[in-house]
Amino acid sequence: MLKNFTRSDVVYRHTFVIILAFVLIIGSAVVLAYTYKQTNAMNERIAKLDAEQFATSVAKFRNFYSEKIVPIAKDHGLNVTHDYENANWSIPLPATFAKDFGEYISSDDKSYAVKLYSDLPFPWRNQEKLDTIEKATIEKIKENPDAPVISVESHNGNKYIRYARGDIMKESCVACHNSYPGSPKTDWKVGDVRGVLEVIRPINTAQFNSIGLLKESFLMMLAIILSMVSLIFFVLRKLTNSLNAAYEAYEKEEKTSQKLHASSVKMTAIVNSVEEVIIVIDEKGIITECNNSIVKVFGYSVKEIIGKNVSVLMTGDHHIHHDNYIEEYIGKGEGTVMGQNREFVAIRKNGEVFPIELFVNDARIGDTVFFTGSIRDITERIEIEKDKELTHKAALESAELKSEFLANMSHEIRTPMNGVIGMTELLLLSDLDEEQQELAHTVKDSADSLLTIINDILDFSKIEAGKLSIKKRHFKLLKMIEGSIDLLSKEANKKEVELAFFIDKNVPLEITGDAGRLRQILINLLNNALKFTEDGQVILYVSMNNDDTICFSIIDSGIGIPEDSLATLFDSFSQVDGSSSREHGGTGLGLAICKQLVNLMKGEMGVESKLGVGSTFWFTIKLDENNEHPIKPLIDSNARVLMWSTSETLNRYYKEQLSQWGMSSTIVRNLNSINNELDNNTYNMLALDSDNIFIDENNPESFFPILETLRQKSNALFVLYASHQQYQFLSTLKFEKNIVLFKKPIKHTAIKTLMDQFESRANKTAEKDTSPIKIETLETTQEEMTNDEKTTVIEKDKYHILLAEDNLVNQKVAVKMLTNLGCKVTVSNNGQEALDKAREHYFDAIFMDCQMPELDGYEATKLIRTFPQSHMNYDIPVIAFTANAMKDDHKKCEQAGMDDYLSKPVSLDKLEKVIHKWIEKMAARQSRYLKQKLMKELL
Repeated sequence: MLKNFTRSDVVYRHTFVIILAFVLIIGSAVVLAYTYKQTNAMNERIAKLDAEQFATSVAKFRNFYSEKIVPIAKDHGLNVTHDYENANWSIPLPATFAKDFGEYISSDDKSYAVKLYSDLPFPWRNQEKLDTIEKATIEKIKENPDAPVISVESHNGNKYIRYARGDIMKESCVACHNSYPGSPKTDWKVGDVRGVLEVIRPINTAQFNSIGLLKESFLMMLAIILSMVSLIFFVLRKLTNSLNAAYEAYEKEEKTSQKLHASSVKMTAIVNSVEEVIIVIDEKGIITECNNSIVKVFGYSVKEIIGKNVSVLMTGDHHIHHDNYIEEYIGKGEGTVMGQNREFVAIRKNGEVFPIELFVNDARIGDTVFFTGSIRDITERIEIEKDKELTHKAALESAELKSEFLANMSHEIRTPMNGVIGMTELLLLSDLDEEQQELAHTVKDSADSLLTIINDILDFSKIEAGKLSIKKRHFKLLKMIEGSIDLLSKEANKKEVELAFFIDKNVPLEITGDAGRLRQILINLLNNALKFTEDGQVILYVSMNNDDTICFSIIDSGIGIPEDSLATLFDSFSQVDGSSSREHGGTGLGLAICKQLVNLMKGEMGVESKLGVGSTFWFTIKLDENNEHPIKPLIDSNARVLMWSTSETLNRYYKEQLSQWGMSSTIVRNLNSINNELDNNTYNMLALDSDNIFIDENNPESFFPILETLRQKSNALFVLYASHQQYQFLSTLKFEKNIVLFKKPIKHTAIKTLMDQFESRANKTAEKDTSPIKIETLETTQEEMTNDEKTTVIEKDKYHILLAEDNLVNQKVAVKMLTNLGCKVTVSNNGQEALDKAREHYFDAIFMDCQMPELDGYEATKLIRTFPQSHMNYDIPVIAFTANAMKDDHKKCEQAGMDDYLSKPVSLDKLEKVIHKWIEKMAARQSRYLKQKLMKELL
């Protein structure tokens, strides 16, 4: 065999071996490079997945905070603000929380970072400048909001993954971002890109260590290959086959090992990244695995806790009987912990006990059973819950203190106001010259305005406390509307603004509801409309919707409201012009209170406005389901009406209203048109807006020639309607028959009376009844239709009133008012004096103040109610005469035995109504007392 070997053979074989060795070396290098590349790619994929999951967790945590925590905090009265560190009782906005949370996470480990940034930051974030990558990332995400932006960067020899995703506006975010003070943009919509959430995480370097080991293995393999080149020379074929087979097996094993290692690294990283302690125990309760959180939560290192029984982490019965629990579960499949969250008390390595939440589940591999447990330290959560409970308790105490403070302030303010308003009313009844009258009226108007502000504040406090309620009673809707219009007609006349109302025929004129609160809403909205209208008209239009709701629309031709102010118009303390120099004043509570009242009436409220053109405020109230009041037009007539009115807006409503009453109407805008119409057509009624006609103040009768000209052309009923100033001139004239004078705003009830008389006269035409319709008759009817009570003249000194009042000014006011109403008054300075006098002397009624020294009005009334039935003052009417005006004060008076309630400040009108309310009972008591007294004298 050796002979057969030639030099060329040796050279050939040596060359073959060298080539083989070279190939092996190159192949090893290629395998190393390939493995290195694949490992890098796999590591990057793991890092990207990790960053994506982490970003998703941060986003979900923020959504949980926004959708769960924030509403609860608001319900408990906490403020939600970006400046939460400097504000009391406040928590951060969701975006502020997410940003600060990211900075907190980044501060623990500088190689990790969580960022939340935007190209439209709030003003307090403007100092945070975006780098080039962040700007480019925002642009990419705006182009495709659903696609994340991922990049790998190197810094100081380390690789980092940057994972960015869009911060998309959700429905719960839009309202806050559009209205929050300082927002850089106020027209956000759902789906807009608000900013970017970016996670920066290092690419795990564990693989690089394995690559180093792999490289060393390959070098060792090459060394072995080179050392065995001589052997390969003799056994080349067999060795080549063996090496090929061995290499393939080795390569497969390495790939499998790498995959297992990567999976293990990934799982370890995930498990160690969570804050909860993850523990694995066997069927004997021995801890076989756990994550790094064991160190932070329990104080044990991973090395020293593995191999111990899990009961070392428990206290009490759970420490003693834990192994029995496991045996019972494995044997019977029964347990109270498995598959559910339970709370326990655990113990740390240092002996400290603390509360935990535990979730346990089991798993089986063949016949082997092991258990996994997730343990969470809930110390902070329990503290938060305790803090919430304390906060809630403090909030309730604060609300009670606030209510008490408001009640006291209301009482203290109303007491002197009663003196101001009462004395002013009495002053106006005295003999004053014109200037003095004007000054006194100014004082009264100012006091009334102050009282309105106080009432607004009290109503708002009731709303905040949830104590504002609706009382349902049957009432006449038309009467309530006309009463509201009456109250505002003086202001309308003063500003020379047309005030009118119109009611659709399908609106029930009698309904069930809270007339007082409905009147409060109407007066507030009408007063606002008049306040902001300098020229034109204010119209109340009442209609019926298809959903059984009555709609009230207040339409004005005022200054209008800017569009950007409409969204907050019904917020508390909100005003279109909030500056200290604003022209029209007010508390900013009126519309907010109206909104709440409408909500209580199961209705809605809104506004439409155009700057410089006017506004329409509307609200609806739900008609009571049991409402059985008939729906029919107030007036049903076939009269033909010719009307002269120059207001285009009002003419549309006039025509519609007359049509609904069955009347056919023609509306003209000048006298020539009236003459033409009367020449060519016949009308039953001629309605003239007298404000269009100039009347000489010194010679009002100059108006007669115009009427005479029209009278020659028609025998129709003439209706003249005029503003207050014009009405004063016309009312001094003596008109011919069938001419009726109205004062604006025209009341429907007055028209109803007029039409009834008109129809009655028409029906008697056959009897040649030509009696005129008189102004006096009409005015009396109007007065009867609008007054709440009929007044009865009180015989002077007939009724003896006991007044219990400790305030000297209020004594003077009440005595003077009662004396003016014809009553005799005896004054007591406190409740004890009132009780003593009621025991000794007969009185027809007692006006009882509630807060007095020695004995208050409540206790005094309770003692008066203990009088025996034979006592002369056994059933005496006791009327609360108090500055306490909160909701519960009325009930407190009733519980004390008082019959009626009169809150200060008291006007002469209110006092008169209360006396007339009880006058029948006082008369009956007085008659009975006099009879008994006479019988005793006779005996």
